[in-house]
Amino acid sequence: MLNKQGSLAASTVTYYGPKVWVNGRLESFFVGSTNGNTFCEARGHNQEVSGSTVTCGEDESSYADYDWYGSAWIKKSTGSKNQCYPLYATIKCR
Repeated sequence: MLNKQGSLAASTVTYYGPKVWVNGRLESFFVGSTNGNTFCEARGHNQEVSGSTVTCGEDESSYADYDWYGSAWIKKSTGSKNQCYPLYATIKCR
């Protein structure tokens, strides 16, 4: 796809309700640059770009988080602080 200047424009794709595999189960995952970029790269994209949306995770639940040192998705508990835990509702990759 060419932009107005005649050069190639990077295309983007949006994933709705994105999930990752953790211990044989599909799980929602926390918002964060490492999580977003890892998700996008695993699907053949360069990185996450602006335009992703967020939903709230519940107290006393566990969601996926990428362990950079272990190079794997793990489950991480939210605890019980009566707050919103940001999860991806959509993620936009380029």
